[in-house]
Amino acid sequence: MSSVGGGYKKIDFWSTLPSDERTNPCPYNFRKYMSLKRFDAITAALAFTDANKPTYRDKFWEVRQLIAEWNKNMAKAFSPSWILCLDESMSIWHSRWTCPGWVFCPRKPHPFGNEYYSACCGMSGLMFSVELVEGKDRPVDLGPPEFETVIGKTGGLLVRMLKSCFNTRRYVVLDSGFCVLKALVAVYEKGIYAGSLIKKRRYWPALVPGKAMDERFAGKSPGECEAITGTLNASPYFIWGMKEPDYVMRIMTTGGVLEEDDTCRITYRGSGNDRTSFPYKKPFNWHFKYRHAVDDHNNFRHALPSLEVTWVTQSYRGQHIPCMQIFCLARSFG
Repeated sequence: MSSVGGGYKKIDFWSTLPSDERTNPCPYNFRKYMSLKRFDAITAALAFTDANKPTYRDKFWEVRQLIAEWNKNMAKAFSPSWILCLDESMSIWHSRWTCPGWVFCPRKPHPFGNEYYSACCGMSGLMFSVELVEGKDRPVDLGPPEFETVIGKTGGLLVRMLKSCFNTRRYVVLDSGFCVLKALVAVYEKGIYAGSLIKKRRYWPALVPGKAMDERFAGKSPGECEAITGTLNASPYFIWGMKEPDYVMRIMTTGGVLEEDDTCRITYRGSGNDRTSFPYKKPFNWHFKYRHAVDDHNNFRHALPSLEVTWVTQSYRGQHIPCMQIFCLARSFG
């Protein structure tokens, strides 16, 4: 049924009418294989977990085990490359009233549904770690997520997501939403380098001298780079700056070197007689090359024919099944 797609009701697959393109266009009929009553009886008995229902109210209790076992299996079965990307991805669900943790994320191709924090291998594009964003629907009885009270929300999230990569000296590319120096240092202390894009919201992130860097780069040519070094809790960090024609690009990292080699992409700025070219330094090259790994995975698994779109269910719990399936399959066919 999921392979056929939308536009059909469940009863259409058990229609007693002959197939007709106009009056009964459903291409399959399951009556000779199973009665509708038996199908309903089987689906009504489906269970998503063998855990006991908690005594407190937990809207996610039926999918927690599914997500935890998926993460456990990926940690055991898959070893990502040296370069990682961590970002958000979406599981499609249109009704906010039937889906706990429902969010609207307008920057995503499919903006409605459950949001997952997702970690991808930058080389293969395979997703290997996910965490469901629960928001206000997270039960108070569970307490704060692991590590959160010690190293903050962002630091706790990064450490939980990258547990399977501890002490491997991999490098994770992050967007500006994860630009918290304390969080990057927390990951560094677990044996993982991280690099996050720096953007000014209302203020610059802590310990980022944004105005001073603008003054420092005034009059420099596009492509010129400089660095600020420092330590936090005895751990080193770097703030890399690269001059663009009309602004200064900044990246905060806990590892890497400000140099280029044959793997670095050459980029161009300006036009006509003012056109110039320069190679990206390594931290900027890694950012531009691997920052879209999660977004590419997200777009690929939502492209038609998408299992998430064609999987017809009225239960948000059932929607997590194709979501978990396609998380680990999507890019293996790309």
